Amino acid sequence: GIYSLAADEINEGRACDLGKSGRKLISVPGGRTGILNVPVCIEEIGFGAFEESSLYAINFDPNANILTFGYRSFFKAENITEMKIPASVVSIDYYAFANCTALKSAELHNGITSISSRAFINCQSLESIMIPTSIGEIGSYAFSNCRSLKELDIPGNVTSIGEHAFYGCTSIEKITLAPGLITINDSAFAQCDKLVEIEVPDTVKTLGADLFLGCDSLKKATLKGTVNVMRARIFGNCVALEEVTLPHGIHIIGDKMFNGCKKLTSIEIPSTVAIIGEEAFYECKALTTVKTSDL
Repeated sequence: GIYSLAADEINEGRACDLGKSGRKLISVPGGRTGILNVPVCIEEIGFGAFEESSLYAINFDPNANILTFGYRSFFKAENITEMKIPASVVSIDYYAFANCTALKSAELHNGITSISSRAFINCQSLESIMIPTSIGEIGSYAFSNCRSLKELDIPGNVTSIGEHAFYGCTSIEKITLAPGLITINDSAFAQCDKLVEIEVPDTVKTLGADLFLGCDSLKKATLKGTVNVMRARIFGNCVALEEVTLPHGIHIIGDKMFNGCKKLTSIEIPSTVAIIGEEAFYECKALTTVKTSDL
């Protein structure tokens, strides 16, 4: 059925708990099924309000004044397939949609400034996500194990991508990183098995360890950033990698950085490199040419 929260349901506690003010949605009974229409009077979605809910659709009023989807607000609501987030929302808290395994689409709008850690982790059916230009930071593990995502476009306002943010997104074939990005943390794109090519813009200053670890289909990587240190295993076990361009100015190539890159035949190393880490090119069985240049 379709449920709209009415005054009698609020007062008698039949639909959900809205607290004393009637403006904070605290909880919805786990056994309630069907569709729930959330009224415009709601201004806050509380901690775990829809956690493990059996509802298959939750609709918000177009004029809603909700600012935040709180911690674990929709955690493991396994029947929800889509979510249209109200235009008033500015932040999505930790674990907000974690383990929503049926969620296929989440409509994010300009105005949202942050996606917190693990916000969409393990949303294995999520097929597409548009990162708004208002976002400044993507939290750690935010979209980890979203195995149905096929394409990703990071706009220029995003300055930081957290560790493991897109780890295990095994269907992603294309990632576009716009200039403006400064930091990409550890394992952000590790185990993205279908990623074929990546270009890192020249605004990037920090690349984390294990960044593209185990990206089995990655053939070409162009790094344009002003990075001083290339950390360990950035391209570890990228077994299809054939072509890589390193940024000018790097001083250190980390341990096992190209470990297991079996198809890499040649590489140019900038003259600024002073240290090459242990086993940096271990198991690079096809590597026959190593050049040093000023690039």
